[in-house]
Amino acid sequence: MTPEALAAKAGCTVCHAKDKKVVGPALHAIAAKYKSNSKAPALLAATVRHGSKGAWGKDSIMPPVAVAQIGDADLAAVIAWVLQQ
Repeated sequence: MTPEALAAKAGCTVCHAKDKKVVGPALHAIAAKYKSNSKAPALLAATVRHGSKGAWGKDSIMPPVAVAQIGDADLAAVIAWVLQQ
């Protein structure tokens, strides 16, 4: 399964689109924000697993995503794909 299909299956695309803000930021915006950060994969994985609040504005909330929804290896593939946007 492609990373894009994994993202859709895990429900990421409910809140994120490639090139426009939906509920959460566009994938292109995420890639741009983290492009020069070598720790981006680990930071984004932690954000997905534990959720976040305020990273994209004071009212932005990212709920945590359980391993049952997307496994660690699939999550790593999706994050790598997002960072290539």
